[in-house]
Amino acid sequence: TSIAGALLHIARTEGIRDGLFKGLMLTWMKAPLTTAVGFTVNDTVREALRRRHRPSVGAEPAPMVYHERKAQLSSVELLISGSLAGACAKTVIAPGDRIKIIFQTDPARPFTF
Repeated sequence: TSIAGALLHIARTEGIRDGLFKGLMLTWMKAPLTTAVGFTVNDTVREALRRRHRPSVGAEPAPMVYHERKAQLSSVELLISGSLAGACAKTVIAPGDRIKIIFQTDPARPFTF
């Protein structure tokens, strides 16, 4: 019923490599994908919010110069950007995470990289 007891049980029944490290490759693949999706969505939303603040010249928005790109966003805009990034990243990675959990908890599945 303790963590140590669970680790010992897994190591005895499935082995150290096959039991304790099962699905590790899936975890290694999941983390960079989640980060990439999160950063991409966050940057895209921030850029869209910054464009909203750009002045316009006639019907066309004025061209952005470098210092305008770094315009400060409000706390609410940053919250929206981060929330959308996290939601998209979790949505994209959720099926893979479920497969990893099924793989890790099924003792009949052999260890594979």
